[in-house]
Amino acid sequence: MGNYYHKPQREGNNPYTRSGLSPPPLAKKSGKDLPSHRFNDAMSLELHMADERARTAGLTPAEREWRHKYLKDQHLHPDEPIHVDAVHRQLNPIRLIYRYPWDKLYQHFLKPTFGEYYGTAIRVGVPKFIMGYISLSILYYYWKYEAKDWT
Repeated sequence: MGNYYHKPQREGNNPYTRSGLSPPPLAKKSGKDLPSHRFNDAMSLELHMADERARTAGLTPAEREWRHKYLKDQHLHPDEPIHVDAVHRQLNPIRLIYRYPWDKLYQHFLKPTFGEYYGTAIRVGVPKFIMGYISLSILYYYWKYEAKDWT
């Protein structure tokens, strides 16, 4: 298998389109002095790209077919994304042991109470804070009470 798509020949010299042809000119709204991309919009970033026909005006048939396939691929199936727990649970036994209480707390209390985002933040943040506090306490004890002298 492979990618059989090849870049088509350029028909013009416009550097802003793949085919080299210039995009079609914007049509002015009747009775207005403002350019069409500023019509009822204080700051439009879309310019001529808002209209799909204008956006695809410089594409060749091969590029149109490729774009159609690309846009079709962007639509997810209703079942996607699929979460496979076995992929995310390849942990060693020691990690499983010290994570077990927090995982159960997350499943039964944190996620239903705080929601998925804040529950996960608490689930991840609190154990790290506790481990950091214990580590700093051990270092403090060692530096305070384990003097390095011979007296």
